[in-house]
Amino acid sequence: MKSAALNQSAQIFERVPVYLSGTLNAASPPGTVWDASCTRSSDRAAIYNAWNAALNLAQSAYGGLSGLRADLPNPYTTDATTRIPVPQNGNYIAWTDPAYTQLFGALSGRIGDVGNVYQKMLANMPNQYGQDRGGRELRLVCNTMRDYNNALHCTPGYEAITFDRYPNNDVEAKYEIPNTALILFCPGFFDAPSQQDVLAHAEASAGPSFQLGGVPYECDLTHLATQAVTMLHEWAHLTWIKGCPANPDPYGYAACARSVRSGGKVNWNLISKFAEAYAFYAQYHYWNNLPFCNNGQGCIDVWPPSVAKPNPRSFS
Repeated sequence: MKSAALNQSAQIFERVPVYLSGTLNAASPPGTVWDASCTRSSDRAAIYNAWNAALNLAQSAYGGLSGLRADLPNPYTTDATTRIPVPQNGNYIAWTDPAYTQLFGALSGRIGDVGNVYQKMLANMPNQYGQDRGGRELRLVCNTMRDYNNALHCTPGYEAITFDRYPNNDVEAKYEIPNTALILFCPGFFDAPSQQDVLAHAEASAGPSFQLGGVPYECDLTHLATQAVTMLHEWAHLTWIKGCPANPDPYGYAACARSVRSGGKVNWNLISKFAEAYAFYAQYHYWNNLPFCNNGQGCIDVWPPSVAKPNPRSFS
C-alpha cells in the first residue's frame, strides 16, 4: 500500500501502551511467521496490534453488511437479474450506510460479494489451514526486502507491499519460498498511527468535544489512515482473500469513491478489484457507528465535510 499522503495525524496522538508487550520472543499473529528482518520489538508489537485491529474491523464490516442485506426494502437474492441498482434498495442503503454508498455504489446485489471478502479474512487470516488458504505460509518482513536488481522495495510513500506468487521476479532470491506469501512492512507503516492510539485519543476527548457541541477530531476519514487500514489493504491483495491486483489500485478513500462510477453507472468490475476500497469501507463503517462520533444522535457520517462526495444519496 502506498500512502496517498503522509499521515500528519500521526504527530498529534499521545501514544498509549500497545496491547502486546514488546519482546523479540513474542508470538507472531496466528497463521504467520516472523522473518528474521523483524528485529525490533516495537515493530513486532505494531504489526501484532494492527493485525488484531484489522480482524476487529473485518468483523464489524461483515456484521454490518449482513444486517444491511437483511433489512433491504426489496428481498435480497443473488440472482443475476437483481444485481442491478434497485431504486428502493439504493435509497435505503444511501441513508443507512454511507460507507457502502461511497465505496461500492450502493449496489444491493453486491452486498454479499463484499461481505464475502471480510468473511474470508476472518476465516483464513488467523488460520494457515483455512479452507481458502490451503496451508500457505504468510511471512511478515520488515523494511529490508530488495528486488533482483538489489533495489529496496520500501521507497518513500510506501507503507506495506504484498508478494503472493511463486516464482516472483520482484523479490530477491532468499524470499523465493514455495507455498509462501510475504507482506513487507515499510517505515511508513510504523510511522502511521495505530488504531488503538486513535481510538484511545478519541474516547479521551469525547467528553470535552460533546460539551462544545462537537465530536472528537478523529471522527473524520482524513485522520483515519491507521496501521489497521493498511493491514486490511494488504490482506485484500492475498489470493486466498480477494487477490486484488496492484494495478488499478487507487490510494485513499476519496480516490476510490471517485472511481465508483463510469458514464453515470457503477463500474463493479473495476471497484471490486480495489484493495483500498475494502480497507476503507471497514474503517468508514466502523467509525460511523461509534457512539462518541455521533454524540448520541444515531447514525453519523465521518466523511469529511470539506471533501465533495462523488456518489449520490438518492436513486430513481
